[in-house]
Amino acid sequence: METKKLTLKSVLVIAFLLIFSGSGYSSTSPIKAEYEIKEALEAGVISLTFTGQNDGEDLEIKVEKLGSKPVKINLMKGITLFEFGDNQISIYSDDTIQIDLTAVKSDIITIKQTGNFRIISGSATARKKGQGIQYQCNNFSTRISAGN
Repeated sequence: METKKLTLKSVLVIAFLLIFSGSGYSSTSPIKAEYEIKEALEAGVISLTFTGQNDGEDLEIKVEKLGSKPVKINLMKGITLFEFGDNQISIYSDDTIQIDLTAVKSDIITIKQTGNFRIISGSATARKKGQGIQYQCNNFSTRISAGN
């Protein structure tokens, strides 16, 4: 019976494949434990569902992880803008908010909606598609006003 020795290179290649196969995210996304919310959306790690509340004053945001790896998502203090066609969804937070998706698939936060373009009712789900972000709208209604 013939015995073959594994070289160090072979062992490293096998270890790499075992560690990084089946990561739950696309192979183009780096595997990280923590992301800023827009970075996570653009990397295809999460989807976001925006639902208008209080006639457009507030926005409920459902943050759902798309893979199986534990991840934490940070919404930074201040204004965050999401491109939405020719408009922008604008939200404001007084403090940095961490959404912990290590033990759960999704979580919901409610935040102030700012800017002239407002989602007033219904919802829009954003997720990465190809090189961009695709929105799917459900009973969706918006308002564009002159003031914030």
